[in-house]
Formats: sequence, structure tokens, C-alpha cells
Amino acid sequence: MKQHRFFASLRITVVLAALLVIGNNALAQTFTVEASYNSNTKKTTFTITRSGSSLPVQTINYRTVNLSAYAGQHYTAVSDSYTFPANETTKTVVVSESAASTNYYQYQTSSTNRTYRFEVLDQWGFNLASCNRTVSTGTSVPSSGLFNEKEITIYTDELQYSDAGYDKNTNNPQYINSSSYYNLSGIAPSAYYTLIGAQLRSTLSFDAREQQNGYQYVQILINNTSTCDDRKNCNDGNPGNISLSRYMAGFDHQPSSANTTYATYTFPVTSQPDNNQNPVDNAWDNGVTNKLYKQKFNTNCRATDGRLILPVDFEKLVVRFNASGGSDADKWWAKNVKAHIQAVDGTVPTIVSIDAITVSAGSYNRGNEFYISVPFREIVNISGTTKKLTTEWGDAIYESGSGTNVLTFKGTINRISGTTLAITGFEGTIADLAGNSFSGSLNKTFSGVTSSDPSYTINYTYNGGSAISSNPTSYKWSSDDITLNTPYKTGYWFDGWTGSNGSELASSVIIPSHSHGDKTYTAHWTQVWTGSGTSGDPYEITTGQGLNLLAMYVNGLSGNAKHDCSGVYFQLGENIIYTHGDNVSENNFTRIGTNSEPFCGVFNGQGHTISGIRIYKSGEVSDHNYHGLFGKIGDGGIVRNVIMTDAVPSYAKIIDQH
Repeated sequence: MKQHRFFASLRITVVLAALLVIGNNALAQTFTVEASYNSNTKKTTFTITRSGSSLPVQTINYRTVNLSAYAGQHYTAVSDSYTFPANETTKTVVVSESAASTNYYQYQTSSTNRTYRFEVLDQWGFNLASCNRTVSTGTSVPSSGLFNEKEITIYTDELQYSDAGYDKNTNNPQYINSSSYYNLSGIAPSAYYTLIGAQLRSTLSFDAREQQNGYQYVQILINNTSTCDDRKNCNDGNPGNISLSRYMAGFDHQPSSANTTYATYTFPVTSQPDNNQNPVDNAWDNGVTNKLYKQKFNTNCRATDGRLILPVDFEKLVVRFNASGGSDADKWWAKNVKAHIQAVDGTVPTIVSIDAITVSAGSYNRGNEFYISVPFREIVNISGTTKKLTTEWGDAIYESGSGTNVLTFKGTINRISGTTLAITGFEGTIADLAGNSFSGSLNKTFSGVTSSDPSYTINYTYNGGSAISSNPTSYKWSSDDITLNTPYKTGYWFDGWTGSNGSELASSVIIPSHSHGDKTYTAHWTQVWTGSGTSGDPYEITTGQGLNLLAMYVNGLSGNAKHDCSGVYFQLGENIIYTHGDNVSENNFTRIGTNSEPFCGVFNGQGHTISGIRIYKSGEVSDHNYHGLFGKIGDGGIVRNVIMTDAVPSYAKIIDQH
């Protein structure tokens, strides 16, 4: 028997293709969803479309999900399932939209937009498609500047006043409309300040000079330009007897003599008490000698910082001036009269109620996404490096709603079956537009909302083959990666799997952890041996693929069982050529039989030639053994009538027994 030497130290590089396995009968299907709004009916139609080369009967679920829009206020929630008949492509779902009926849900910063989501889910509750729907609703509130002090000019030019009385001074009254304040940049509508319990605090400033020494008076009223009080009614009780009078004060611009030089005054004098009957020297630091004779606030009209409280819904801020000086008929002038108004919110935001914290509808299987929406009684923003709810199902990360009163968080169920959803804490800073931080609890247990952990089936069609190492028949979302074992069919080359991995053949299939849905896999084969393996009808090998299969059959490669081939007959039916390059370390063949798994069958080359084999040996002497065409022949094994050519290196062997 002619023998040719060749060398080996087998190195195999296996490339694994990671396939995204869609666990559904809708393997080849693609789902999309689009929204169409009808302004006449105030309804949005969501059209679910599926496409693919084959459309079987298919059950899907669908639902609406709060983001910044809140079900029951901005839209009517829907949640249901639908079964597509075979080859049906579309399904429509109609959602009604409406203006919010509760004040909390009517305001948002910098826009009138709120958003909810429409989702299409498979029968196990996993997302197939989604579409966000933006609704226009309510009133826009500026995102900043709501609580800065604003200066509004009542009048600029110099006007004269005398002791004729509040109702006789021709330049009375002077006033500004509330729109002068609320229309300023960064100011919210008055209704929003009312909603959050804000307080308007104000002062009045002006420049004054006088002709003769005497007393000056200022009165501030709300929404009244036709009626006034005489100063004499300000001795006790409220400042005058008009209910809309908020404040009255008397002062002396220059107690000892007339001061014809302008000086600036600001009322109320926040450092002085209410209804002080004793003159206070130099109550103002304005460069002139002056006295505050008294100031009087209407009931509950003085803020804690001493400023005047205005009603949030005021229509006009009215200013009247007067004087008294006895026989000298004092006259004085004022100019640059300005109101300084600031909204103050000192209260922390609160949630609407524990019951108003909601979780999205749907299946609650492990791996499903869930949404938790938390509504507050005013606009809030959320900030921080970490913004999340801690729940018994796993963390729910902030998703949407900052700048509205609804914050929505999104999580993935990652807990064992039977775990009840409960919020146990949150991270991040939730604050209202004034910067007051939420300090309450969001903890809630959702009664009856529990997780499931279904088991999904794996079905195989082996087409005459078998799994030498068994493949699993079920798995869960939480299972580790599953690599399918290569099946075996005597005399056939395994071409690969099709099915849940796709329509293209894949010799290696992995079901990744966190997959879901029932799976089906079909094995495909190419026959590379003919015959029956007996002495009268040997297995005939005519290709390199057939010779490679013999190595796999004997050595037990790729998860196959090992066979020593005792009493089994093989023969070459053709010359076999292995293609190769010029790389000195190239491998293109695995020897048949090893020291521990020798070949014990009968192999007859029938005079045919095997050429082009490359097997690389490393520099270690121990690696130089058992790496011929046949690594080792066992008891009863016979190899004859085979010719080796073009083997590298020149000391290659047909049989390397040592």
C-alpha cells in the first residue's frame, strides 16, 4: 500500500451566526401601526398592518399606554385582543380623545401637547409595533420665570396731587389691568396660580417731591376705579370702608420744611408693623428726612415678608394719592409709579392620590414591558442621574411626562411567577416649577397584578435523523442561552436548521436568553454516502464532504456520538481533491480516528487518489502523533488501496499510528 506523509495539529475556527428568533407563528410577519385623527369626531383611528410572504391565523393584543396624556382625562383607554384570519392584513382600533375635565391635567409647559402610546403585542404580551399619539389639549405654561418679580409701570410722567381728597384729585385713579402682569413673558395664566395655591405679593414704588410741607397719602385698591375712601376712615379696622381697598399709608416727605427734590418711596414699608400710629423717622433709606405716620393692611392682606397680597384673579391694581396740610393747601408730585408683583409658591407638589397611580393593562409575563403613571396636582419636572421607580418587578425607568403633571416610568418584568407589582421607592428629584421638591411616598401595591413565567415549547422535525445529544423541548424567558445540538443521520451531511431561526439554513442555532414564544426547527440533509455499509454493499464516498462526515462519525465531532465502525465497510468511488491556499499553517481536514477513538472498520480506496489535504502541526513533539488521513487504526481496522498526493508537508502519512 502506497503511503504519503502529511502533517497535522488540527485548529478549527467556528463562526457562529447570532439569529434574532421571533417567538411567534408570525415568524415572517412584520407589524406596523399608524394613526389618523378626525378633528370632527375627535377620535384617532389606529391601523394595525401585518405583512409577509405567508400570513397564518394570528392572535395579537393591543393597548393604550399613558405617557404624559392620562387615560380618562385626555383619551379613553382601550385594551383587547384580535385574531387575524389567514391572509388578513389590517385591523383598525378607534380611540376617543377629549379635553381634560380636571384642572390638574389642563396645563403643561411650553406647549399644549400631551402624548399617549398605542402598542401592538404578540399573544404573550411582547411588543410587535407601537405608535405615539400627540394630542393638543389645555393651556401652555412657561417653563421658567413664573416666580420672578415683574415690574409694571403705572405711569411715568409727573402728576400733581393736593389735599382735595382721594375723590377730588383729578389725577386719581391710576391703575394697571391684570393683563399687564399676566401677559408678561414667563407668567402663567392666573388660573394656574390659583390651582397651585400660589400667592401674589406686591410693592408700589414712586418718586415724590412737594411744594409745601405736608402729609402725603397712598391707597391701593383692587378692581375699583370709581369709589374711594376718605383718609379719615383709616383710624381703626380696615384701610377705609371699601372692601376692595387693600392698603393705605400716610407719610411726610419732609417733616420740618418742604422738600422740592425727588426721592423714591416703596410701599408697603416691609420693616414696619401694620397700623402703627406712631411716626417712624426715616422709614425709607432714600436720602431725605421722612416719617411714616401709619400703614394699614386689609385683613389677611399682608404676606409673611411684609409685602401686600393681591388676589390671584385681580382685574385691576388701582392707586390713589391724597394729601393734607391744613391752610397751606399742600401740593406734591409723583412720577415713575411702578407696581412690583411676584408670584410665590412655597408648597411642595403632591400626588393626586395613591389610587390615581396606574399600571398599564396587558399580560404580565416575565419579559413583558409595563408602564406606571404617577399624576401630580401641578406641573412637575424630574431630574437626576437616576430617575426611576423601584418595584417588585424590577426598576421602572422614567419614560415621559416631565413638564406636565403626569410622570410615566417603564420597566421589564424580571421576577418569578406570582410576584405582585408593588412600588417600593423612587430615585431622582421631582420638583414643581417653583423648585419645591416632592417629599412624599409613591409606594403602592397593585392588588391582583401578578407576574407569570410561562414555559414555551420547542418542536423538532429531524427528517430521518436524530439528536445524539438530546435537545431541550421547552424553555423560559429567564433561561440561559440554548445552543441546539447538531443532529445525525448516517450517510447524510447536516445542512442546517430552518424554522424559528428563519428560512435560511443555519448549522448552528442559539435561542438567546430572554427569548419567548414557541419554537419549531426542521433539520435538512444532503446524502454523501451511498450503500448500506456491508461488505457486499459498502458505503461509497465520492466527495470531501463525505470523507469529512466519516471523521465526524468516528471522532464524535459537533456533539455527535462516536463510532469505531467495527464491521462497517467504506470505499472511495471517485478521486477527491481538497482545495487549499499557500498558508503554511492551513488546515482543511480532520483526521479519521484518534488515539482514544481508533477506526476499526474497513476502508478501501479502490486505487483512487486523495489530494490537497493540509493539516498543520505545531512545534510541540507531542502534537505530531495521530494526525494522518487516519489518526489511528484499531483492532480489525483495515485501510487499503488509497493514494495520497499534494500533501503538505512532505512527511504526511495515510496512517499516523504513533
